[in-house]
Amino acid sequence: MKKTTLVLLCLASLWAGCVPAAWGASPSMTALFYERRWKEFDAALSARKELSPREACLAANAAWLRQDWEKAVRILDRARKGIPASVLPYADLLRALGMERTGRAEEAARLAKNLWASPALPEELRYYVAYLRERLASPGEKGTWARKMLLWAGSDNGRKVQALSLILKSPTAGVKDALALLEIRPLAQEGISFLQRPGMGTSAEAKEAMGIASALSGDYPAAIDSFESATGEGNGNPRLSAKGRFWYALSLFRAKRGEEAVSLWEGLAREGASYSASSVRRLGIASSGLESAKAALRRLAQGDGPTAEAALYTLAIQAGPDASAFEVTELFRRFPKGAAASRLRWQLGWKLWAAGDPAGAGTEWEKALEGAPEGLERARLLFWLSQSSRKKGDELLAKRWEERLVSQEPLSLYAWRVSPRGGLALGAIRRSNWQRGQDPLESWGFVTYARLKLEASGKGEGLARASWLAAWSGDFAGSVRLAERAKHSLPKALTLSSEFLSLLFPKAYAPEVREAAARFGVDPLLVWAVMRQESAFDPAAVSSAGALGLMQLMPATGQDEARRLGMEKADPWEPRTNILLGTAHLARHLGSFETVEEALAAYNAGSGSVRKWGKRTGAIDEWVEEIPFPETNEYVRKVLGNHAVYRALEGGNGGAGQAGKEAGK
Repeated sequence: MKKTTLVLLCLASLWAGCVPAAWGASPSMTALFYERRWKEFDAALSARKELSPREACLAANAAWLRQDWEKAVRILDRARKGIPASVLPYADLLRALGMERTGRAEEAARLAKNLWASPALPEELRYYVAYLRERLASPGEKGTWARKMLLWAGSDNGRKVQALSLILKSPTAGVKDALALLEIRPLAQEGISFLQRPGMGTSAEAKEAMGIASALSGDYPAAIDSFESATGEGNGNPRLSAKGRFWYALSLFRAKRGEEAVSLWEGLAREGASYSASSVRRLGIASSGLESAKAALRRLAQGDGPTAEAALYTLAIQAGPDASAFEVTELFRRFPKGAAASRLRWQLGWKLWAAGDPAGAGTEWEKALEGAPEGLERARLLFWLSQSSRKKGDELLAKRWEERLVSQEPLSLYAWRVSPRGGLALGAIRRSNWQRGQDPLESWGFVTYARLKLEASGKGEGLARASWLAAWSGDFAGSVRLAERAKHSLPKALTLSSEFLSLLFPKAYAPEVREAAARFGVDPLLVWAVMRQESAFDPAAVSSAGALGLMQLMPATGQDEARRLGMEKADPWEPRTNILLGTAHLARHLGSFETVEEALAAYNAGSGSVRKWGKRTGAIDEWVEEIPFPETNEYVRKVLGNHAVYRALEGGNGGAGQAGKEAGK
């Protein structure tokens, strides 16, 4: 207990900017830097007769952030002699990058060469020095240093994409480089364009990659042509990868060649590896119109392991929530404590609840808790157990279920329903505009490299700090990813503070979101809630259905919204454009439906699907639970939970009165 308290106090001090300021630069200058108050920062610099080495590095980094390369180089040229050896490589790299951008290429090349040869060069700088040398390379040498960038990119896909994109512009580029890029970003234009060159797209692997790109773009006939060309006799009849076979099957299904698709999906499901679960889900969708798909599910259900469990669950759901159905009894007999059995018991309980039997519903839901995974499904069960107890007149038991809900799943939609604050003490550690860690690179202004070092530490405190620096730098996807890693090794009380939650739920691309939200009359907090669920703030995100960018727009949807707005060109990868089109699309649904819940369902599943479900009657929270599409059902509940957190962080009521709120207001 004492150790946890000490960690909380240390981190609270760190995030409140209360770390002792035994630094050469005054705390006020560092604060101004991290708050980006550049006018005041410049005034503070002007008031000094001479800059300390730390102040000089802060000033140079401030100039760099404002793209004043010449000023950054000039400051570091004057201060270089006083910069300690531990910081000098970072300063020299900044000098060299600035020289390259201001016409001092020869000096930059010499400095970059010396940096690379230095045994004291920190590992986290290797990638960036290689990047500089690639920029400085002669036309005949292009690609050499980009390959070294790739070598030092580590597991960072963003850096890999940058390196591969540079390689593909060089004389050293090959088909393998294009394929490597398309494996990470299947719609990367550099990779597609390279494979479209004469003679470059002839291999089976290249044709498969082009088939996947066509399928993601919704051009299923072209996708089928590519896949069938890849498996034709001229290529020795090679076998497509699991990824290729899945997309080939989906393309066939969309092209009304369902029987062939079923055969491919069944084969993938039997392999029990990647795309197995996705293939079972696709067979479930196909079985509504294809008897062969249902037969495939029956065959898969006779096996063992997760694939059989998933197939049995799909068949049980299709049989209807009837406890006596063969598939239901088989699932409970063979996989009594699995997640599938838990989901099925939820369905059985809901049927009883709808029939006016809260006691029977509660019995099923208590059994379902045994196999319920942590997260949204457990939260749902705990919430409805409290409701069933209350219906039975047992208020004490209802409160106990609610206490457990708020304790175990405090960020879920359901916790906000039972508690206006979701059980959180959001003011426990107040957010400060300027926050500072103890890594010396931060006090010198070398933010990117400080983040890399903190990330490499793998420790909760370091990861959380790296998350803050990532958000400060505009990398919101990286910030959320790092915060998700950090929360598993930090005290729970800290991860529920407003400070930490603002890392998990950032107001990413704030100017763009506020502009679009104001234009279309949408709550900006709802836009962020949708964006977090859709893409986790990754502007390069591509879904398995082919949705693109921050707001995950299908290509046809994006084109339609752009046409309505009179936009001749609309790049879905550009954040401002994607946010604009996505917010316009969301606003259209908010105007078409009575509640936020229905509008969110339409954003995910399409307005036609929502209208097919029939006019809503009864309570909106019950309508949400009855959304028939599993993906949409989960999506709506997660976005509503996100929205509640954003409202609480904004200082509002996270949960009370949100269910059924009128969509247009």
